[in-house]
Amino acid sequence: MDSINQTNGGEVNSQNPMGVASGMESKEGGKGAMIGTIIIIVLLVVAGAYVYMTRSAVTTGPDETILNLPDTSTDALNQQGTSDEIDAIQQDVNATNLNGLDSDVGNIQNELNAVQ
Repeated sequence: MDSINQTNGGEVNSQNPMGVASGMESKEGGKGAMIGTIIIIVLLVVAGAYVYMTRSAVTTGPDETILNLPDTSTDALNQQGTSDEIDAIQQDVNATNLNGLDSDVGNIQNELNAVQ
């Protein structure tokens, strides 16, 4: 213990065993904390800018011109009867054209493959 805290006439030596004054340690720690804080702030600003840019690029929904186009299949389904008689239901089933129901699936699959 005497080798670490040497006394000279009742005064304590202000140096630690490594030979560095104890006051210097707090100043060095303050610089490191300041640099760390600046790096964190810069990263948060960059992340915020990235999120803002990606959200603004996302479309909100389909175009109104697409929504307002007439659809013959939907119109034909809306004209079906409301009767619950078996003959009326059979006529509605026979009048319903389901042949082209999956015609757009091939187009969707091609578009998905093109994106990848």
